[in-house]
Amino acid sequence: MNQGARQPSESADAHLERAHEELRLHATSLVQAWEKLNTSRWNAAHGRGLQLAAKQLVRACDRLRLSLTRKAGELETFIRVFVDTAMTPNTDQLRTLSALVSTLASTVLSLEMVSADAMASIDSGRKEVPAAPPPPSATPLVPVASSPRTLVVPAVRARRVINDEMIVLIGAGDEFGVELAPAFTEHGYGVRSFARADDALALLASIIPRAVVVSAAAANAIGQLRSVAQARSDLNETHREPTFAVIAPRQDLGRRLAAMRQGVKYFEPPVDPLAMLVAITSEALAVGLPSRVLMVDGERDRGHQAASWLKDAGYVVRLCQTAADGLAASESFKPQIAVIDADMRGAESMKLVHGLRDDPENSDIPVILVASSRELALREQAIAGGADEYLLKPLKPRHLISVIESRLKRSKRFAPRRTIVRDESTGLYPRREFIERAESARGQAGVMILYIVLDEHESLRKQLGISGQSRLDIAIGQALKENLRAEDLPALYQDCRYLVLIRRSDRGAALASAESLRESLARRRIQIGDNEVNLKASLGLANLDGESADVGVQNAEAAALAAMHLGGDRSMWFEASSASLIPAERDAQLRGLLESKRFGQHMEIRGAPLIPLRGRVPGQYELILSWRPGGNGQPAASQADLIRVAKEIGCVADLDRFIVGEALTVRADLLKRGRQVRLVVELSPWALDDGDFASYLEHLLRERRQSGTGIALTLPASVLAERMDALVAFNQHLKPLAIRVGLRDIGRDMTLVHRLSGVPIDYLRLSPELSTSTGNSERAAELLAALIRRAHQSGMMVIGSSIESREQAMQLQAAGVDYIESPTLGSPIAQFDFDFARWMAEQRQPT
Repeated sequence: MNQGARQPSESADAHLERAHEELRLHATSLVQAWEKLNTSRWNAAHGRGLQLAAKQLVRACDRLRLSLTRKAGELETFIRVFVDTAMTPNTDQLRTLSALVSTLASTVLSLEMVSADAMASIDSGRKEVPAAPPPPSATPLVPVASSPRTLVVPAVRARRVINDEMIVLIGAGDEFGVELAPAFTEHGYGVRSFARADDALALLASIIPRAVVVSAAAANAIGQLRSVAQARSDLNETHREPTFAVIAPRQDLGRRLAAMRQGVKYFEPPVDPLAMLVAITSEALAVGLPSRVLMVDGERDRGHQAASWLKDAGYVVRLCQTAADGLAASESFKPQIAVIDADMRGAESMKLVHGLRDDPENSDIPVILVASSRELALREQAIAGGADEYLLKPLKPRHLISVIESRLKRSKRFAPRRTIVRDESTGLYPRREFIERAESARGQAGVMILYIVLDEHESLRKQLGISGQSRLDIAIGQALKENLRAEDLPALYQDCRYLVLIRRSDRGAALASAESLRESLARRRIQIGDNEVNLKASLGLANLDGESADVGVQNAEAAALAAMHLGGDRSMWFEASSASLIPAERDAQLRGLLESKRFGQHMEIRGAPLIPLRGRVPGQYELILSWRPGGNGQPAASQADLIRVAKEIGCVADLDRFIVGEALTVRADLLKRGRQVRLVVELSPWALDDGDFASYLEHLLRERRQSGTGIALTLPASVLAERMDALVAFNQHLKPLAIRVGLRDIGRDMTLVHRLSGVPIDYLRLSPELSTSTGNSERAAELLAALIRRAHQSGMMVIGSSIESREQAMQLQAAGVDYIESPTLGSPIAQFDFDFARWMAEQRQPT
């Protein structure tokens, strides 16, 4: 019996030894691949060899659950950028590669490796696997690091306390670059600080905090910290994992990508504690929190004294000493009032006042100037320049606090309630409007964020100055208008940085739009003094997906910065599934899902209401399906993505049948709740090849005791050119079941419009381009009106798509459109509870 018990242990030891040996072999291969590349000039073949060696090392480290997995993944990501973009690394980039290879190889080949997750379960008497000496050809490129200290993972013996008001800091105070504990404490969070990760592990064995922030020096402990913090099913724990964040000592794109791949929040200097708090707690600061005061005073001691008065009175204060620091802080701190020293040199105070007034997000906050001069003329100039109050030095605590309280109450009482519109001169929306629109569009198929940063933006901004920035925005806005679609939403993000919310069918189409825009910008010139400057830009793209719109912006920004680091004047895509700048590996996940016939796994269902204009039938929804095979941290795959992969592996007919069945299931659930709806379902064009589809659908309706009037099937308009006879037969088979059939993307190819004559279909879904073209030209409006007349004469219903505003909806109503799909007037919802009655009542009211 003892012999049988020893066999699994011996087998585990043998497996561990083989894994360590495999790790050393891959490390040796990595060094040899680097030596081969290092002895000659960079070429694609050697680069691919180095990438393969790095990928094998990542898998080996991950198999042993080593903390080196992060570093190996960072190396593999860095190499892939050059392999996939066919770029040649410069001297600095080769030096970075050399350092990464050296660190990995020297650590693996010269140190003793122990699995971090195995340490808690393997007793101290376990046989250690000796590390093989490095071969002569694998000389480390940097000195070998000392052996890492083993962390003792504590045992969790009882169900833990969940404390959402606690934040844990791990690392020496100076390693964060800024004092975080006071900033977090003043916003109501308890802070526990540890110099070493061991003590934090002991805390996590009894308490689960809201977030854990570690310094770069302690980042290797994140794996163990996460392991301990995970919910234990044997203890009936169901808590979510704390948010983990790492603060790097310097800007490093490779580390940033590696952190994002692991789902860790990443921060670089300069770190703003308030912005960081919002990010790691996944919530905006509550309205009931103390008001935020931006104080700018050129004399440090006097500023600290005034700030202490306000803190004692319950305010949150950000103290700066220059106008530039004040403007920079206002972007993240978002002050509710500003107190500015009027005696700073070089008219710094008025520069700051003008900067705040020019910022759309801070233009309405009260501004208090504090001056030593009693001259009436100076006071009048200050008020005319944008200040709200003019106080005289020396300040008294009670007077300052009373003025701030009075101004805050007044600003809240008279806060403007205006509709944010795009700037008439530039055509750009404010950043706040962009974020709100992006948040409402998050998760929709085909919605992406385009991030534009002008190359050499720092020097360009200095040359232009404040007055020249508006000319630059006008030039960029004109380029965006000429190269983007009408439904795209451009916005000003920061100086020399812009955002665009776009809708494209796939990554290829999005990159094509980005390249067209980049080339248009490169052809433009802007006058600076006597010189003309080229507008070269780096563009980053990312899906609008994840926890919030801010995540999509960060991903697109990472791609744009990577493009700029590679030399600029190029476009790149950020793939969230791998947190890297390469094409996604999502197709492999979709293939596995389809091959296993688990079509419903990882699926999300929403309904986009068809809003009545001239039509009078409420309760109609387009069924929106999306899949996340890699979890919520990855971008959603659309129905079009799944159909494409299903066609490749030969199961598209099964997928079409599943989608129809799922629509009937959704409708049955809604009927149980007393909701009568009609669901419009998209099918692939290959549904016409399924000869038994009508019989299958008839059987399904009879089995579920439903009527065919509650479902409508939509096919792509391309079948008009290729499958006319099959379309007619398909419709004839479904007519006895009272199922309506329609076509989508009508107008994208105008040559197909004449083929609509005599086709027995029930409705047309216009393409987004045609739906939004009515206000662009009279010719487009005439074409649309002619198409609608032809459709109505044939008894077809007409649906507009991707309508952004009520004004566009009214234009389509005047043109004769029956229904519209609008991500702003009626965004897709999981509850299928759009208020049709309210909409139709508003439509009946006279305008």
